[in-house]
Amino acid sequence: PPVVTIGRFRGEEDLTVPPETLAREGIAVFHTNRGGGVTYHGPGQLIGYPILNLKETGLGVREYIWKLEAVIIKLLLTSGINGYRIAGYPGVWVGEKKVCSIGIHVSRYITMHGFALNISNDLRYFQYIRPCGLGSEVMTS
Repeated sequence: PPVVTIGRFRGEEDLTVPPETLAREGIAVFHTNRGGGVTYHGPGQLIGYPILNLKETGLGVREYIWKLEAVIIKLLLTSGINGYRIAGYPGVWVGEKKVCSIGIHVSRYITMHGFALNISNDLRYFQYIRPCGLGSEVMTS
């Protein structure tokens, strides 16, 4: 079922409708401890929540996010899709649109949460939110 999660860095101000409207649409809303803002999770997305010990890998948080983006960019290339990063906006972009959102949490060097790669999901659900603080029209699959 479709779910909207709200990260630590933004709040319900990034919902474009009241939570009650989302509930009537069958969309559950959860506040999480991950970074980032509001995002949508549902059928047609590839969701990955890698669990790693950053201390053992020698990676810092920013470098870890950079590597997650690199993996998604390489994955897209296997389908002939050119993805890229935009500084200051974690995730992966295709053309002028965002195809993959990233939001993590790290506690005692252990990573939690991860990425949501849009593959064949219904983009109309994004109309109910400002994903990552951006306009809903910015998302693609």
